[in-house]
Amino acid sequence: MKKDEAIKILLKYVETDHADHTLQEAVQVLKDEKKEPKKFRVAVKQTTTLHYEVLHDSLEEAIDEVQKKVNERDWGTLLTFPPGSPDYIPIPPFTEYEIKDVFVKEHVLKPNPHSEGGSSDT
Repeated sequence: MKKDEAIKILLKYVETDHADHTLQEAVQVLKDEKKEPKKFRVAVKQTTTLHYEVLHDSLEEAIDEVQKKVNERDWGTLLTFPPGSPDYIPIPPFTEYEIKDVFVKEHVLKPNPHSEGGSSDT
């Protein structure tokens, strides 16, 4: 007996509420069917927020100073190896400023049902 046949027999039983000798066989066929787990890629967006204490005359100047340091980083080298790679190095914080607070958030990204590529954009 194949799966389709087993399903037809079970549907017949459900519709008529009458069990015959094939019902147990159909149930056994469906129990014996092994379901292989599927692999799925699940994206997690991790955001780390560092609050530095920067001494300056104005907030705008402090922001500009830190932005300049961000722009001067060697992003090509920092992003050469992805997380999980044995050669991965996390992006280091700036050492010339005192870190006042650190916040880490993680969000599981669900696939966008409206995208054709099946990406994990939200």
